[in-house]
Amino acid sequence: ILVGFLMFAGYFVQLRYGAGDLVTPHPHPGGLADLYELGASFPELTVGPQPWRAVTYTLLHGGLMHIFFNGFVLLQIGPLVERTFGSARFLFGWVVTGALAVMVPPLIGFGSLAPTVGVSRAVFGLMGTALIFVHRQGTCQGRHLRDAILKRSLLTTFFGVWRGGLAHRPHSGGSVCVGALEGRH
Repeated sequence: ILVGFLMFAGYFVQLRYGAGDLVTPHPHPGGLADLYELGASFPELTVGPQPWRAVTYTLLHGGLMHIFFNGFVLLQIGPLVERTFGSARFLFGWVVTGALAVMVPPLIGFGSLAPTVGVSRAVFGLMGTALIFVHRQGTCQGRHLRDAILKRSLLTTFFGVWRGGLAHRPHSGGSVCVGALEGRH
C-alpha cells in the first residue's frame, strides 16, 4: 500500500510541477529540466555526485499507462513477496534493487545516457524474488507460480518491445539484484 501510494503521490507532484500530463512525462521542451528538478535518474549524476536520484526516480512516471502496468504487476507479486519475507525486507528489497538496477548498468558501461523514471526496476526485482522463492519450493504450486511469473515477465518484455522506449536492461537488472539479495536470505 505504501509503495502504491508513493507511486501515485510522486506522479501527482510531477503533474502539479508541470513535468508531464496524464499521458507523457514531459510534453513540453522544458520537460527534461523539470524531470531533472524532480529527481529523475540521469546516469552521470546518479552514479556521481547525486546518488539520491537512485531512489527518487522511482517516484516519477512516464504516464498513466506506466503507473497502471507497474501497479498491476505490483498487486499480483507484491503481496506474495511481502507475506513471505515481511514488510521490512520487502521495502528494503524494493529500495535496494530499484537503486542497484539503475546504478549498475552505467557503472559497468552497459547503460543509456537517457534519464530514467518509474518503479519498473523495483517491480522486476520483486518478480525476481518471487521467482526464486517459488522455484526453491519445488512444489506443484511453486512450479505453477514460477511459470505464471515467467509468463508475466515475457508479456511485459513483449509489450515493452512492441511499445518501445522501455529500459529492458535495468528491468532485468532489478530481477538479478533482488535475486542476489534473496539468495543471501
